[in-house]
Order: sequence, then structure tokens, then C-alpha cells
Amino acid sequence: TDPRRAFDALCRGGNASRSAEARRSRVARRRSLLDFVRAESKELGGRVSARDRARIDEFETGLRELERQLSFDGAAHESAVGDGERPGARPRGFAEHADLLGEVLALAFEADVTRIATMMYGNEGSGRRYRELGIDEGHHALSHHRGDEQKLDAIGRINGLHAETFARFVDRLAETRGEGDASVLDRTMLVYGSGIAEGNRHDHHDLPIALCAGAGTGLGGGRSVVFESRTPANDLHLELLRRLGVGPVPLGDGRGPLAGLA
Repeated sequence: TDPRRAFDALCRGGNASRSAEARRSRVARRRSLLDFVRAESKELGGRVSARDRARIDEFETGLRELERQLSFDGAAHESAVGDGERPGARPRGFAEHADLLGEVLALAFEADVTRIATMMYGNEGSGRRYRELGIDEGHHALSHHRGDEQKLDAIGRINGLHAETFARFVDRLAETRGEGDASVLDRTMLVYGSGIAEGNRHDHHDLPIALCAGAGTGLGGGRSVVFESRTPANDLHLELLRRLGVGPVPLGDGRGPLAGLA
């Protein structure tokens, strides 16, 4: 993903070519339309049957969701994220590219443009060659190492590069002021990991996962926890969703919120 396009999508309403005034005008028009529709709905609600009133309530629920989405429109947050923050030319090398994307996400979190995000360092079939590490063979091919020491060493260095990049993103959130005296990290939960534990065998169970969270989340840190073998990763996601006030909801092979994280 081009960091500039990510910045424009999050912080400029998806279109940086429009002037700031034009983007703000678009947000204002949308809000004005919502206000009009809400007023009409309220007036109509006093003149209909209970059954129709229920339908209007459903409609108003949709309006509130639309308003929530509008509040996270990047164009509505331009004053919080200046044009000087927009990334420059497309970066070279994995670390520089990932760091820039991490910076865009940190800005979006800081300005409250979004509260949930996903960043993929590389998919399972990635053929990226990490030449900045002196590695000319594709990442996916290296994962099928068959015990070859040179390939294992290369995979270890790639994993190290990814982990160091993630650590810099965590540090960036820890250094950024959020509400009051808290940092952005204080109220954030970050999950770092993969869907495969061992690429040579395509193991999808017992995944090594890093969970980094701030003090305001109530999650215990500074430790390594080993859960029962073949515990679904979705149990972890269900627990994090529960802490966000979501659920209970079905999620893949998840059995229920994972205990033991506090």
C-alpha cells in the first residue's frame, strides 16, 4: 500500500486533490442532510402506529450509524492532521515502507480518525526479497526450509526485521499524547502475529502472538503465557472484542473469550 494513499484515505476523506475547503464543505452538506432527515423522522414518529414507529426506530438506528461513520470521515479531521504530515515519495525497502504506514496509523489514532486498523507486513504467499538484509530468495520459498540452516537463518532475520518494525510502532504510540496525560498506547490493544506457526509444515495451531496493550486496557503485560495446545486464536479475538464491549458474537472456530489475560 502506498503510504500517501493510506494518508489520503484516512485523513483527507479519500481525495487529497480537492481543496481543504471543498472537503470540509462536503462533510457539512452530509451533516446538514442528516439533520433534516432526523427532524422529519421525529415529526413523523408522532403520527404513526406502534408498528410503523418500530420501523422508524430501525431507520433512526441506521442514521446514527451513518452519523458515526461521518464523524470518522478523514476530511472532518484536517485541522488535527496537517498537510505537512503527508508522506513523501514512495519509500524504498521494507522497514522504511512499514514505518511510514505505521506513522499514518499513529496519526489516525491520535486524531481519532479511526479506532480499529489492520496492517499486513506480508501475506503467506509473499515472494518479497529482503535485499536490505542481503537475502535474494523469496520469503515464501524460504519458509519451506526443510531444515536448511541458511534458510532458517534468513527466516530468522526477516522475522527479526518485522518484530523490530512492530516495536517501533508500539514506541510511537507510547510517545504520542492521547486524552489527558495518557498516551495513545495506554488505551490501545495491539495484536502482532501470523496465521502460520511453522511455514515448513504449514502449522496453523499454537501460534506465537504478541499482545501489546496500555495500562488503561486492564491487560497484564511483561510475561509469556502458554495456553492449552490448539486453543483457537479466535478465542483471543473474542476476549479483546469483549473488552471493547462487543459480543457475545460467533467468530469462526472461537469457543469463547480467552481467560487469563488480565
